[in-house]
Amino acid sequence: MKEFYTGMLKRSCSLLTLTFASALIAAESWPPKVEYDLSTTLLVMGRNYGDGISGSSASASVSVAAHSELTETVGFGLKSIHVENLFENGKENAAYWLSNDNSTSLSEAFLSYRFQSAYRRNTELTIGRRELSYPFLPAYKVRHQAQSLEGAFVSTNLRDEISVDIGHIERYSSWPSREDGSSALDTSFKKLGERLGHSSARSGVQFVSTRFEQKSLSVDLYDYYAEGLYNNAGSKLTYALPIGKGDGQWFTSFHVIDQNGSSSLANHSANSLEVNLRYK
Repeated sequence: MKEFYTGMLKRSCSLLTLTFASALIAAESWPPKVEYDLSTTLLVMGRNYGDGISGSSASASVSVAAHSELTETVGFGLKSIHVENLFENGKENAAYWLSNDNSTSLSEAFLSYRFQSAYRRNTELTIGRRELSYPFLPAYKVRHQAQSLEGAFVSTNLRDEISVDIGHIERYSSWPSREDGSSALDTSFKKLGERLGHSSARSGVQFVSTRFEQKSLSVDLYDYYAEGLYNNAGSKLTYALPIGKGDGQWFTSFHVIDQNGSSSLANHSANSLEVNLRYK
């Protein structure tokens, strides 16, 4: 299984590189337009460790992102985040243990290709690191950086109301607020097994996710598999309630997850139901 997905990832990278070069040669306009995004964040934290020990720290970050549509079909993206420790008090190396320390990370570095034909509707292939969000893996921010995924991802629309995502996640971003030291929470990208403390599980995560969306109703169905860890299947139904007034709208959702574990996590099963009500 591992060899299959590794080979698939390598072939996808080679194909995308060749396609990328061909598209640039055929491009009518050069240089392409590049969009930049510059942002800063100040984060002040404190923690009581008990036994009269406490610590606090403050850090500031600068994030620089660049995205460009090189041609009608080829795009790229880069994003780097630098975090600087401003001060720390109390516990020794307080900033480090609060994951609020000096660091520099590359959270996005990807190439994307959009297929154009009568048989492929809005299909995009992405290789590299990218901040993405899926029903089974929603985007969230850890200290100064949103979680980023490294791998190969395909997104397509079968019809106007049906979309499908398929991918292989090789690594996840870790905690981008500390470097070096004894903790595994640092700026490096790690496999899921490493994140869970099962370093023997090194095959990454393979997934497929489908969404049906029409008017006030959306339904997500997905399955993601990590060899040696578990297989998770889920469904999520979201409905826009007909009680909104003005510019806002009430939504309710029901999310069911079923998990079957294997090998290094021992044989186990688990399930959950999440019910949500929100106003947007």
